[in-house]
Amino acid sequence: MTRRALLGIAVLVCGLLLAGVGAAVHLDAQQCRLVEFVSVTPAPENASTELPERAFSDLSTTEQSVFRSALSAGGDAEAAGVLTRRGNIEPALVTYEGTEYLVRVGRESGCGDPRGPLVVGPVLAGVALVGVGLGISKDGAAP
Repeated sequence: MTRRALLGIAVLVCGLLLAGVGAAVHLDAQQCRLVEFVSVTPAPENASTELPERAFSDLSTTEQSVFRSALSAGGDAEAAGVLTRRGNIEPALVTYEGTEYLVRVGRESGCGDPRGPLVVGPVLAGVALVGVGLGISKDGAAP
């Protein structure tokens, strides 16, 4: 194998890595836009809240499932909760088995653009390097 073929393989590998970085950034930004963090904690007594008050039985099946998952994940701990698809449940004061619970929903606001320059640049550069690497290694492999 010639040096030129080895150089072509090295450029090819760099291109694949660079395209992989772009794909990873795309997936991260896309997931950030799709999920939210939900926590359920017992409501403090005499809590003045502007949140809607709802009975557990009035929640949809999806909302009930998310509520139960978040409640079992942490109970009293504010940092405990579950990740769920955005829009599955909204913040509210929910009465469940005679106890009022505060449903908090956290959405990340700093999500990147899944089609922005931090995605497109590495992917295009990676694809270009793959093409260059293939061309170099093909020419270098010829006798």
